[in-house]
Amino acid sequence: MSLFTEYRSVPRNLLNFGDVSVRFIRLLEKKIRRDIATSSVDFVRELAWELEDESLVDMVSDKYVQYHNNALACLPVFWGFKVLLKAGLDKGIPIVLRTKFLKKEGDNYSMDSEKVLFFKPKINENHLIYVLAEPDEADLAISSIIVEGVACIDSSFCKLKWQDQVSNHLISDIILACAAEHKQYVDPTLQVEIDSPEYNYYIELAKKKGFSIHNPSLFFANHIYSAQGSKFLQLPETEKVLSANN
Repeated sequence: MSLFTEYRSVPRNLLNFGDVSVRFIRLLEKKIRRDIATSSVDFVRELAWELEDESLVDMVSDKYVQYHNNALACLPVFWGFKVLLKAGLDKGIPIVLRTKFLKKEGDNYSMDSEKVLFFKPKINENHLIYVLAEPDEADLAISSIIVEGVACIDSSFCKLKWQDQVSNHLISDIILACAAEHKQYVDPTLQVEIDSPEYNYYIELAKKKGFSIHNPSLFFANHIYSAQGSKFLQLPETEKVLSANN
């Protein structure tokens, strides 16, 4: 399970577009993957510098970079997402939270229903935070941070109570709790030593409040990526949750 949506390439398909060898295509694919991984790390670092946050600049520095398969550069998930969330606030990028409610049936789970929550940056007591809001056309026309995940429910589950419980936490805290609980590198054998009270706080928040893979009673993220919010706000009217008043 990854916080990132993974796209698998099929190099052999390129054989349909020219007289090239499979070996050449595989070498090209490896180079592209390396370049994308390096560019992604550089992008997060540049954002940290733009935010002028010395602690974040340090946490995405060379000493925390690991190489998946000895080639693909990657940063710890927690600090990478903290940079992206702060940059999202700063640049006015909305968040769409899409939750699938899973009900246990014997040893398996089946999807019961789902809800979508929309959050946008707003000044609150001189602080810029994400708040639950009803999107307008302008909001839906731009790219959003799409956060998809699950919540495991039981017979006493109530969607309104679930929303109230989720609303007791900042959406940024929910995402960071999921990120702290998640494996920090693609390769689970790679470990990172993070001596940070903040990081430990979010791990405990995930475990105690239901944002952990071992306790996904409120929400646990399994995909985070960018897309237009309008794509995910097409649920039946009875399932839409677009504002705090619904």
